[in-house]
Amino acid sequence: MKLLPLASVLTITFLPLLAQDAAPAAPESLKEDFQKLSPGALPDELMVVDGAFSIVAAGENKLLEIGTEPLTEGAVLLGKSMKHGGTIKAKIKASSKRRSFPRFGVGLGGTSGFRLRVTPADKAVEIVKEDERVAKAEFAWKTDAWFWVELKVTPSEAKDSWLVEGRAWEDGQPRPEAPSVTTSSSTAPPNGKASLWGAPFSLVPIQFDDVEVTPSAK
Repeated sequence: MKLLPLASVLTITFLPLLAQDAAPAAPESLKEDFQKLSPGALPDELMVVDGAFSIVAAGENKLLEIGTEPLTEGAVLLGKSMKHGGTIKAKIKASSKRRSFPRFGVGLGGTSGFRLRVTPADKAVEIVKEDERVAKAEFAWKTDAWFWVELKVTPSEAKDSWLVEGRAWEDGQPRPEAPSVTTSSSTAPPNGKASLWGAPFSLVPIQFDDVEVTPSAK
């Protein structure tokens, strides 16, 4: 019987152990335009936290929409859970009615993470965490127009510090080079999924489209 060289025996013995010890793959980027979904109830991969969300048809386009009954600030979680922050960008259309205004935005880190929220009643865009506003800036919003809303949470150059940047701009206009609003945090963002938020206080549904989620490279 021919004996294998010692090096070959070691290779055969330890390869399975190396495979078991490999680090888990990082969450993949997500792009969702809702085109493959059927109008009606949301699929399981879109997790409704609160609010009356559904897929609706607008001509040949498909959109995610939050209705007005029940009238609440609702949210949908989507994508994989992320550990080190990342970026979420979405296109959102909302409407005012008389003196009533909507409120809408995007988030990272599940329901307890950071959110970027457009608040037309205050003519502002703000960063909130667990419903507490931590930064605010003036912002000019237009009713019945599509707006891009982008939130980015990444490690900063300072040790044990995180940078939170928010941008909002009208669809068709260039993405702003400078953030619309910023803040920093000494606490790492919580693990969690990206989110879409809407509060149709004007009694007009809010629509979402072209969502992009990118995990942090850390």
